[in-house]
Amino acid sequence: MGASPQGANEEPRLSYTRADRPKDAGDPTADYVSIPLSSDRSYHFAMTGKTFEVLTSGRGHPSFDRLLSKCVVFARMSPEQKQLLVERLQELGYHVVPHDFNEVLEKYTEKGYRVLAVAHRRLDSFKYLRLQRASREELETSLTLMGLIVLENRLKPATGPVIEELKLARVRVIMVTGDNILTALSVARECGMVAAGEELYVVGASPQGANEEPRLSYTRADRPKDAGDPTADYVSIPLSSDRSYHFAMTGKTFEVLTSGRGHPSFDRLLSKCVVFARMSPEQKQLLVERLQELGYHVGMCGDGANDCGALKAAHAGISLSEAEASVASPFTSKTPDISCVPTLIREGRAALVTSFGVFKYMAAYSLTQFVSVMLLYSIDCNLTDFQFLFIDLVLITLLVTFFGNTRAHDGPLNKRPPPSALAAIAPVLSLLLQVLLVIAFQVAAFFFVADQSWFKPFVPNDADEYASHSNYAVYTVSSFQYVGLVVIFSKGAPYRMPIYTNYPLSGLVAALLAMNVYLTVEPQGFFRSWLELEVPEDHGFRWLMVGAGVIYILMGFLVELLLVGWFVSHKCLPRFHQVERSKKKFLLIEKSLATDVHWPPITGCIRMNTIDSPP
Repeated sequence: MGASPQGANEEPRLSYTRADRPKDAGDPTADYVSIPLSSDRSYHFAMTGKTFEVLTSGRGHPSFDRLLSKCVVFARMSPEQKQLLVERLQELGYHVVPHDFNEVLEKYTEKGYRVLAVAHRRLDSFKYLRLQRASREELETSLTLMGLIVLENRLKPATGPVIEELKLARVRVIMVTGDNILTALSVARECGMVAAGEELYVVGASPQGANEEPRLSYTRADRPKDAGDPTADYVSIPLSSDRSYHFAMTGKTFEVLTSGRGHPSFDRLLSKCVVFARMSPEQKQLLVERLQELGYHVGMCGDGANDCGALKAAHAGISLSEAEASVASPFTSKTPDISCVPTLIREGRAALVTSFGVFKYMAAYSLTQFVSVMLLYSIDCNLTDFQFLFIDLVLITLLVTFFGNTRAHDGPLNKRPPPSALAAIAPVLSLLLQVLLVIAFQVAAFFFVADQSWFKPFVPNDADEYASHSNYAVYTVSSFQYVGLVVIFSKGAPYRMPIYTNYPLSGLVAALLAMNVYLTVEPQGFFRSWLELEVPEDHGFRWLMVGAGVIYILMGFLVELLLVGWFVSHKCLPRFHQVERSKKKFLLIEKSLATDVHWPPITGCIRMNTIDSPP
């Protein structure tokens, strides 16, 4: 194809020339001839037959008529559809599919190339009206193979490192593709989904009777040769209890296993299968749903219209393009690679931890204020109106506003996801222990101030004046607790950055702590009268209240970090976790597979060119 620039406001002139430079019959010295082509009709890509056809015709040129006749159908198809590539033997007397077709196809697909077969058929006997009404099945017969188009599937630079990062974080990675299974297996090994030394088996399924289970077969994907017989199709495979293996299957096998009665081993296969090849859009969506039924939280990446159903069905769908897939998925990546997956996981985990932290803080704040009120009610006292206002408006509102500004942790993904339920043991225990600490410090301050020699008991009055030493002790200690709870519940690694990286929140915490120290030790005129504080004359007691607030923050932080975060979450809960009672069915399947050394029943290996044959 060539282009010649025309005028400033005119379109370029295009020319189309044959690359092999056929000679013009009328001018034997001509280097190039123009061949007018027209597309009379096209058929969209069919997932069932994996074919795409175009009807073309050439008019008015002897070279074209001599080469391809008047009307030709060109078909692009999956190389596995070899039955479409055989010409009528009675007419031609020979095979148009070369005898080494399988070997050549396997040579390229094993290296990860995408291979397309191109065939054509001359339609000399077809009239124009018949051509317009011809079905694709009618045109897909008696095709002559023209050759194979080999396309290289180059991995994007980010693919390998991202998959390695996900595997280190125990995030299961699965490939679901419409490509040839050999290409998919090659790419799976190249990108690290199947590591060196790990065995890979292709699962086949043959349907039996209406009320019978499909018959399964497991074959080695790397076709090891028998040392004694290099031409052997089958070799024995020694089994070992500590082997690491994965499965791969095609859409045909998946269809057999999901239709009718299915197979009792299907859930096991899903938990170990890493490659699903030749999958239709409906099968991709069904796979996502079946994985969800096993308890997986499924994220799906896709960039085409064929992925829309699966993207919509997944818990988190990520479109890698701004085309059709972006309409069905809630997330669209600005970069067309999977580097966005760890980022989405980090952001999701950080958002979950932040929401749990805000919930626990609001619950703890309410309970803290409830404890203060109940203690003062015991002596017919209470917090003053402006003390309530200062706590709610200045402390709580400002702290909650900036609580969620902490960014997601930028280090490696943690192997353990954060708790996904508020009613879980760790969140509930965390809140309960912090409330117990709040109660302990407020009760201690309430009774400690009453034991002082200068203490003046509160005398109830009709003017609702609550200024007293008891009010001062409870309010000052609780004001430190409100600020301290933000520090305690604002967890950092492994899901969020440390609190000091949240500059607005850390600055606000420092400012409020300084204000609380000021209001506790030496409040002056306006603040003293506004908050109605009965400040003791003993400066040592004032600093004791500051010390009690600081000690509470330190103790609460250590309890949350060591007792709840390390001892309970990482030491105790995993030991007492009962897989049998878990809602995640795949955990029980993985446990049974770890102890079942006799499954799968691998006994031999077959050549890879048989795995896509119809059962």
